[in-house]
Amino acid sequence: MARTADEWLPILAKRLDDRRPRVDQLRSYVNGDAPLPEMGKNVRASWEKFQRKARANLGELCVESRANRMVPSGTQVGDADQDDDRVRAIWRRNRLNVTIPDAIRDALTASTSYVVVGRDDSGRAVVTGESPEFMYAATDPLQPWVSRAALKVWRDMDDALDYAYVWVPGVRQKYARPVTNPDSQRPFDRAQDGNWSAVGVEEAFTGPIPVFVLENHNGTGEFEGDTDLIDRINLGILQRLVMVAMQAFRQRALKNGLPPAAEEGNPIDYAAIFEPAPGALWDLPEGVEIW
Repeated sequence: MARTADEWLPILAKRLDDRRPRVDQLRSYVNGDAPLPEMGKNVRASWEKFQRKARANLGELCVESRANRMVPSGTQVGDADQDDDRVRAIWRRNRLNVTIPDAIRDALTASTSYVVVGRDDSGRAVVTGESPEFMYAATDPLQPWVSRAALKVWRDMDDALDYAYVWVPGVRQKYARPVTNPDSQRPFDRAQDGNWSAVGVEEAFTGPIPVFVLENHNGTGEFEGDTDLIDRINLGILQRLVMVAMQAFRQRALKNGLPPAAEEGNPIDYAAIFEPAPGALWDLPEGVEIW
């Protein structure tokens, strides 16, 4: 088993990359970008905009209805029965009233999220919530809430560098690599690629790896078992929209011909006479058919 940060970096980076497609798919069900129904290549461009109107954001409804009921009730140190002012100060300074709900939403959406604890340059506690797109933790199979090693990646456009932290027992090592795809909206599709180089020396810490895993029930997203149902609902909405659109804009034509002018020679404005409207009745001459 890997032991050093250098040994864990490629392992964790590959696991992060391998998990990304599933996380992206689950995320699409809560951000309004759920998969479109299947269609042919020739009609995709013309139909995509129309199909977007058929998508109901039901994944977000599943997540928000539960996340909104998970409200922290207080802070506690050890066996103390009352809130601790020091912890309350940490809570306010790290905006945990936002960070913790966001971490809960990530876990409900993609099955897993993370909370990382550390210290800033002045020694004050720093608590951050991390999304599964940019973090991965290898956990003890007997205690899946205990991290054996962890990886966090991020991009700094001002430095034109990608960065990574790797935690292993007792130490944290920082890495960097040049940005090779600055225009990409998803810079870490391939975290395992690139020339990662260690930055500085390892930072020592005491205690367990300070990466805490939040995992949803059964290791699945809140709605992951119902994506087929959501797809079916979206498809049903699309089919109804198509039927309405096709009926509303169906082109009609007349067979067997109509006289171009009245008996007195005045031209006939058939567009005004046969204007389509709900409940309209057309009195057609004998022998004229609509198709």
